[in-house]
Amino acid sequence: MYKTMANLNSTDISFAPLLFYAIYTAETVLCVFSLLLAPFAGLALMRAGVIHRNFRLCCVSAVIQLVIACSTRFILLFYQLFDLPRDDVLLIVVSILRDEFFGYFSSVFGAITLERLVATLHTEWYEKEKGTLHVFIIVQAVLVLPSLANALLWIFMTIPGFVNYAFFAVQLVISGSSFLAIYCWNKRLLEKAEVQYIDYSVSRTFQLRENIGMMKVRGFEFDESSYTFSVAFLFYGCYIFLPDHLKNVRSFCVAMFDAWSALEQVVIMYLLIKRNQAVFNKFEQLPFVRGVRK
Repeated sequence: MYKTMANLNSTDISFAPLLFYAIYTAETVLCVFSLLLAPFAGLALMRAGVIHRNFRLCCVSAVIQLVIACSTRFILLFYQLFDLPRDDVLLIVVSILRDEFFGYFSSVFGAITLERLVATLHTEWYEKEKGTLHVFIIVQAVLVLPSLANALLWIFMTIPGFVNYAFFAVQLVISGSSFLAIYCWNKRLLEKAEVQYIDYSVSRTFQLRENIGMMKVRGFEFDESSYTFSVAFLFYGCYIFLPDHLKNVRSFCVAMFDAWSALEQVVIMYLLIKRNQAVFNKFEQLPFVRGVRK
C-alpha cells in the first residue's frame, strides 16, 4: 500500500470545475516562470565569486530542488487532470521527490546554520575553500536524508499524514531557532572582536562580518517568504485535519496548497537573486538578461 501526491481527480473537483481549472492554470504559470528563471539564478549564483563556494553551492542546490519540485508537479497535474491509474511507478517516484522537497525547504535554514557554524569555528581553514567541499556534502546529507526518509515512510503509509505534517513543522522550528542562535552568536563574537581586537585576526573579523551579512540576507528572505509559506502550510493543515464530510473544502485546500507552493517557489527564486547584491550584479550581467533589459 502506498499514497501519492496526486491528491485530486475529476470527481473531487466536479462541484466547481472552473474554479479548480483556474487554480491549476495559475499554478502552471508560476511553475513555468520558476523553471525559466532557474538557470539564470544558478549561473548568477555560481559566478558570484566573492561569496564562499560552499554557500553558493548550497543556494544552487536549493534552485535544483525548486526545479525538481516544479517538474514533479507537472507530472502530478497530468495524472490528476486525466484520471490516470494511481499504481504507476513514476507517480510513486515523483510523489516521494515532491514530499522530500517540502522537508528540504522546511530545514534549509538549519543547513545554512551548519555551514556558517563551520565557517565560524574554523575560519582560516574554511576561507581558503580548498579541501572544504566535504562540508557542503555533509550539509546536503543533513538536508536531504531525513526529508527523504520521511517521504518514503509517508508515501508507503508507515506513518500517517499528520506525522508527515508535524515533521515539516518540527524541521522548520529547529532550523529557524538554530539559525537565529548562530546569528546572535556571530554578532556577539564580532562585538568582542571590535572591543578586544588584539585577540582576533583580521581574517577572523572579516569572516564574522561575512557570516552576519549572509545570514542577515537569508533572514530577510525567510521573513519575506514566510507569508506565502504560512498560507501554504495552513491550507495543507486544513486538508490533513478537516473531517471527511467537508470533502469539498479539503479538495479546495489541497489545490490551494499546491498553488501557494508554486507561488512560494517563485518568491524564493526571486529572493535568491535580488537580496544579495553580488548575485544580483552577476544576474544583470548575463547576456540574455542584458538583452531583455535593453
